[in-house]
Amino acid sequence: MIDNNHISTASFNQIADKEYFDTVMKNVVSKIEKLNDEEKAEIEGFLGVYTYAIELIEQLKSIKNEKVINLPENIVRMEKPTPGDSLEAKIEEIKFSNNERLFESIENEKKYKELIEKYKICEPAVNMYLSTHPLLKNNYNCLNYIESEQQIVDYNYIMERCNVFIESEKNKYAEAKQKEKYQDEYEKAIISKFKKKNRFKNFIKVFIVLILIFGILIFLKYYLG
Repeated sequence: MIDNNHISTASFNQIADKEYFDTVMKNVVSKIEKLNDEEKAEIEGFLGVYTYAIELIEQLKSIKNEKVINLPENIVRMEKPTPGDSLEAKIEEIKFSNNERLFESIENEKKYKELIEKYKICEPAVNMYLSTHPLLKNNYNCLNYIESEQQIVDYNYIMERCNVFIESEKNKYAEAKQKEKYQDEYEKAIISKFKKKNRFKNFIKVFIVLILIFGILIFLKYYLG
């Protein structure tokens, strides 16, 4: 532990602390040298199992304790679909997302089960060794890992939720199409109204011009006559 943390006499400023550290190190080395091969192997075995158990605990903390139920035998992992804006592309993306979440839970269940089974072998062995070597308890705590609460992942529920998301996406798509249709009809109506208005204006203009021409002709005829 001292070597792993790079502690030496240079780590201390006070001479008294340096001398105390040096005395402790000599005492430790002296005790280690007095151990026979069998005792060394026993202690190294304990340290190895203890370190391994701590690593297992850290891994267990990082993984969800999940259990998948109602899983069909023919379930397969989907390939990631090609991104797109079409309704079909969005539906495939929803299916893929739910499929990935399901397989993540399957992998979590398998990994957690493997780790907890290994840990359950280590814990009693470590605690039994510590009970027969009480001096080690000053530096090594007894192991007592409490499993996280198991979360149930229901395949049927995931599929139901997936279908709900798909229906929601279909409704959004239908609403967008309907809105687009109304917008097109509105624009066509505006254009048609504008054209009618222009035709009416053109008719008035032509009518006024004809009246003016007719008036001029009458005036000329009257004036020349």
